[in-house]
Amino acid sequence: MSGSNVVPLLIACGFRASFPLGIAWLVTRLLSRSSAATRHFMWACAISIAALLPLMTVAMPHWSARTPAPLTRLAPPAQIEAVPATRSSVATTELKGPDAT
Repeated sequence: MSGSNVVPLLIACGFRASFPLGIAWLVTRLLSRSSAATRHFMWACAISIAALLPLMTVAMPHWSARTPAPLTRLAPPAQIEAVPATRSSVATTELKGPDAT
């Protein structure tokens, strides 16, 4: 890892660390009446996760998902030709009998 890659890595890990720290803050607010040991455990877990993020980012394999090609590349555009209709395409109703006004 070169020195030019360290700063973007730390910035990305800082953004990622905000998630477990935010959850820990929310849980400790919701558990304000619980014991101090429980709240301390929540903060210790969140800080441990945040501290291990740079190491896990470097040590874990990187997965990359390619975006699919646009559908126009997969299938050529369909050729639609206008063909004159032999019958009327609008349905008509005929009334028969004494009520046909």
